[in-house]
Amino acid sequence: MSTRLNALVITVMMSFMSCLRSEVVLDGPGNLVLSEEFGDFAPDNLALAGTAFALDLINNGAFRPSHDIPNLNDGIYGNANSWIGNSLNSFCGINLGATEMTISSIAFGRDNTGTYGDRNQGIYTLQFTRMPNPDENTTDTGDANTGWNTIGTLNYGAPVAGTNYQSPHLRHRYNFDPVSATGVRIIAPGNGLGSGACIDEIELYASPGEVQEPPLPMELAPTAGYEITWDGNDGDFLDSAVPGNLAQGGTAFGSSEYGAGVHLITNVNDGVYGNSNSWLANFPAGDPNPYIGVDLGGQFTIDSIAFGRDNTGTYSDRSNGLYTLQITTATDPATTDDWTTIGTINYTSPLSLRHQYGISGAVIATGLRVLVSDPNICIDELEIYGQVLAVPLVVTDIVYDPNSEEVAITFNSLPGKFYALDISTSLLPGGQPGGWEEINDSVQGNAGTTTTVQGSVEPGKRFQFYRLREF
Repeated sequence: MSTRLNALVITVMMSFMSCLRSEVVLDGPGNLVLSEEFGDFAPDNLALAGTAFALDLINNGAFRPSHDIPNLNDGIYGNANSWIGNSLNSFCGINLGATEMTISSIAFGRDNTGTYGDRNQGIYTLQFTRMPNPDENTTDTGDANTGWNTIGTLNYGAPVAGTNYQSPHLRHRYNFDPVSATGVRIIAPGNGLGSGACIDEIELYASPGEVQEPPLPMELAPTAGYEITWDGNDGDFLDSAVPGNLAQGGTAFGSSEYGAGVHLITNVNDGVYGNSNSWLANFPAGDPNPYIGVDLGGQFTIDSIAFGRDNTGTYSDRSNGLYTLQITTATDPATTDDWTTIGTINYTSPLSLRHQYGISGAVIATGLRVLVSDPNICIDELEIYGQVLAVPLVVTDIVYDPNSEEVAITFNSLPGKFYALDISTSLLPGGQPGGWEEINDSVQGNAGTTTTVQGSVEPGKRFQFYRLREF
C-alpha cells in the first residue's frame, strides 16, 4: 500500500571539485535503489506537467536562458538548459498541483549530455510533504502534514564503499517505496557563480524504472585480432607509485608539446600524476596529428595500458575525444612510420582520472603511442604493462671483409643486456690448443639485433669459430 506523500524534497550538500567517479551510499527508510545511470526520458514523466519553482537564480537571472527555473522540467538535458541557485541553501522544485500522485521513481543529474562533469558531489536527501501546491514558500518542518519529511539520502562521494558511479554528473534514476506526492524540490547548498549546484532536469515517475546495468563510460573498439577490456578501475594508484610500469624505463616522444614548463612530452612517464606534470600538444600552433608515445627500448609483450587527464581530480576538462592505440616493433619508435592500430577508445563524457585497459592479441612492441582526435586533449601519465619478450640468442649473420680482415657478427639481442664473444679454431675446451677463448666481455645489446666487429682472422687457420654468451 502506498504511503501518502504530497511532495518530495532532495537536499543537496555539495563540494564542487570536478570528480568523475563517486562512491554513492543509498540510505534511509524509503529503500532507495539505483535503477539507471545515464539513459533518457521515460514515458509518463509527471514533472513535465508540473510547474518549476526555485528560491533564486544565479546572478539574479543574468545568465538566462541558459540557467533558468523553467529549464528544470522543459524536457531538455544539458548545461544550456539547467538551473543554478544564487545563495547558500538555495532550492528548486516541481509543483505537481493539489492532487496527490503516486511516485516511486525520480531521476536527475547535472548535465546528461556529458559536457560538464563538475557540481555533482555531496549528500542528497529525499523528502516529501502532503501540503498542496508546494512552492518556494513551503517550509521544512519534518512533518509530512505541514512540510517536508525525509525518505532517504544519496551520498555522492562517500568515503566508504557503496554504489560505484563512473559518471556521477550524468542522469541517475532511483526507485523507492511508492508514495503519494504533489511536488518535488531540491535544496542545493552553493554560492551562485562560484560554486552553485547545477541541475539540468528533474523527472518523476509513478512506476519504478527497470533496474539496468550502467553503460560503460567509454566506447571500446578493438581492431580485428585484438581485444580491449575495462574492468571498472577508475583513479587507481592516486597516491602511490605504480608497480611494473614499463613506460618509466622508456623514453617519451610526441608530435609536439605546449611547453610553458608544465605540459611537456617527458611528463607522461615521469611517474607523477596531475596537470602540472602532464602532456598537451602545441594546439595554438595547430598540431594536425597530435600523439604521445613511449619508446620501450626493446621488445615487450604488452597486456595493458593506462592513462588519464588528471588523476589528482583537480581538472576534468580536456579529456573528451577519440584515443587511437598503436604499436610498433621498429628499432626507433620516435621516427618510424610503421605503426599498427590495435583499437580506439572514445571518451564521450569527461573521464579525468586514470583508467587501465587490458589488451590481448599479438601485442609485441618496442613502442606504443596514443593518437588523440583533439589537440586540446591532455594526458598526465601513459603507463604500459607487460613482459620482456623472450629472445633466443641466435647468430643471424656473419660477414667477413677481406680488405680489413674484420668479421662482423650479428645476433638477436635485448636492450640493456651484455654479451661475451668467444673464439676458437678447434672447438676444444679452453686451455687446449685452439680452444675457446674470450675476446670481448662487454658487447652491449640493442633492441632486436646487435652487430659486433672483431679483429682479423688468425693467419694460417682454415676455420675460425665464434660463440656468444649472455651475462
